[in-house]
Amino acid sequence: MALCKHYHALSIINDDLTLCLSSGADGVHLGKRDGNVQEAREALGPRKILGVTCHADLDYALTMQTHGADYCAFGRLFNSTTKPEAPPCPLEILQKAQQHDLKTVAIGGINTTNIDILLPYRPSMIAVIAGVFGQADIQHAARALANHF
Repeated sequence: MALCKHYHALSIINDDLTLCLSSGADGVHLGKRDGNVQEAREALGPRKILGVTCHADLDYALTMQTHGADYCAFGRLFNSTTKPEAPPCPLEILQKAQQHDLKTVAIGGINTTNIDILLPYRPSMIAVIAGVFGQADIQHAARALANHF
């Protein structure tokens, strides 16, 4: 939290509403089995960020939006070494979500070799793990991805 504050970066806690609230984080991201989204929104209040995992389920995403989610994560969009068992999600789901004014996070296997395939689908945000932290030169990988924006 101290590093996030120092660098003016948002802090989103994954899967743990209680930790989010006790740490003063900026928000929480919940998977389908991590808690009730409506209850999380009530606990967070209107100012904190609430994200949800939707995989490739647009109907679920639309429901979560009405329950207070600020963004919906769709993926795995590409083969993933972090979560290889995650169900695949077609890139077109990002376009369909935009037609409903959903803020989208693209996740799953995103790296410097496939980012150009993803960008025409205009995700609101991207989430990258192995595409940065699994690389020999983490700073170079992060800069290379950032250069696409």
